[in-house]
Amino acid sequence: MTGKNALVAVAVIATGAAVTAASLYFRSDKTVVVTTEVIRSRDLEAVVSASGKIQPKRLVNISADTPGRVVNLAVNEGDRIKKGQFLLQIDPKSLRTRVDSGAASLEAAQGSLNQMKQSVETARVQVEQARQTLKRQQDLWSRQLTTREALEKAENDLKSAESALQEREKQVMSQSSRIAQERAGLESARYDLTEQGPHRIAHRRHRHAAQHPGRRNRRHRHDE
Repeated sequence: MTGKNALVAVAVIATGAAVTAASLYFRSDKTVVVTTEVIRSRDLEAVVSASGKIQPKRLVNISADTPGRVVNLAVNEGDRIKKGQFLLQIDPKSLRTRVDSGAASLEAAQGSLNQMKQSVETARVQVEQARQTLKRQQDLWSRQLTTREALEKAENDLKSAESALQEREKQVMSQSSRIAQERAGLESARYDLTEQGPHRIAHRRHRHAAQHPGRRNRRHRHDE
C-alpha cells in the first residue's frame, strides 16, 4: 500500500467513526427510561392538606337577660356542665340602682297623681258652682232682673269649667297609665335583681357561635 492509499484509508475510517459517534449521540437523547415493577394489590394513600375550623357537635350559647360585669365565674371554657348548674354571677349594682331609681320615680309619679285627683275634685266643684250661677241667671233673666251680658257670662263660665274638668280627667288617666308602666318596670327590675344575685344565670340555645370568653357569654359542652 502506497502512502497515498494509506491516507485515503485513514480518512475513510475517521469519517465512519464520526458518523457512528454522531448517530449514537443523537439516539441517546431520545432514549426513554422506563421503571418496571411487579404487579400486586396494595392500598393507595393520599394526603390532603387544607385549613378549617373545628366545631362541636352541639353549640349552647349562655347569656343573661340583663347585661353587666361578671363578678363570679364558676366554670371554664370547655367544661362539661349539667342543667341547672351555677355558671356565673353578674354584678347586681346596676340592677340595684335601677330598682332604687324606679321606686323613687314611681313614688313621685304617685304623688303627682294624687295632686291631679285633687285638682279634678276642685274642677268638679267649680263646675257645680258654675251650673248654679247659670241657673240663677236664667231665673233672673226670665223675670227681667238681669242683663243679657250676665247671662252669657254665666253660660261661658260653665263651658269653661266643664272643659277644665275634662282636661284634668284626661291628665289623671294619662298619669295612671304612666304609673302602671313604671310599676311594671320596677317589678321587672326587682325580678332581675333577684335572679342575678346569688342565683343561676339561665341559659338559652342559639345557632350562633358563642362570643369571646371575656364577655358575659361563654360556650360549653352541655349535658342534659
